[in-house]
Amino acid sequence: MIQIGIKRKFDNLGRIVIPKELRTFYQFMKYDEVEVVAVENGVLIRKPEYEVKKIDHKQQ
Repeated sequence: MIQIGIKRKFDNLGRIVIPKELRTFYQFMKYDEVEVVAVENGVLIRKPEYEVKKIDHKQQ
């Protein structure tokens, strides 16, 4: 895999912008959910491989 290096700074609320080139390459669309995972060398941002559903405890 080719490594792409682009520097970004955190804003005062702790946010960063994922560059458009990366969003386009990885097909992230507006309002997509992402999963942020701590890994050995840093942070991994990816599309979730699962769906979170609310459990209704009243039906038990």
